[in-house]
Amino acid sequence: MKIGFLSRIVRYGILPQCKRPRIVSRFKKKGILLTFDDGPCGGPTEEILEILRGFGFRALFFHVGMRIKERPDLTRRCLEEGHEVGNHGLAMEDPLLQTYAEFKADYSQAQNSLSRLLKVRESEIYYRPPRGRINLRLYSYYWRVNAKVVLWSQQVDEFGPLAVAERISRSFSQLSLKEGDILLLHEIPETVKALPSILVEVQKSKLEVLSARNALGV
Repeated sequence: MKIGFLSRIVRYGILPQCKRPRIVSRFKKKGILLTFDDGPCGGPTEEILEILRGFGFRALFFHVGMRIKERPDLTRRCLEEGHEVGNHGLAMEDPLLQTYAEFKADYSQAQNSLSRLLKVRESEIYYRPPRGRINLRLYSYYWRVNAKVVLWSQQVDEFGPLAVAERISRSFSQLSLKEGDILLLHEIPETVKALPSILVEVQKSKLEVLSARNALGV
């Protein structure tokens, strides 16, 4: 998945520290963080939770507002089973194609509804912009609202014809995992099929799978 020019600047730390909002694509603690986007999605989300429980791993799920309305029970279940749930927008609209007013409404409404559902403060909710898209205007907004924006350092799966379980598993086995990596996966059927073999490779790496709070803090 391609991300915008500013997202790359943020990722590689080119902007001065004093002017950065809190946007991360890696972290400094020992271990890695698993993240899943685009849920809740019925069967795939349920299966992912079962697989993670079997391995004893925690993850950070970025859920979509409109899908949460359809399956709030799954979003609650993620939290009840020890995972974190973040904001992935109301309907996965590309933030660079929205007007500024549309983006602010999208972000704030999704934050507010997730805060009420999970009974946590909005300031505690992590946010991942759809497609990881950021520009200077949105960067400024994140700074003003003290957003906790989480991108990623390694993408594990794909969409479309490339989203085949065997390909996903093979690609992951060729990745070089490092301490501080944030892994991007999606709540889709092919990722579910590949997930057990992915997590076996994670175990072989000897890297600890951290919870979002341990990896990123509040």
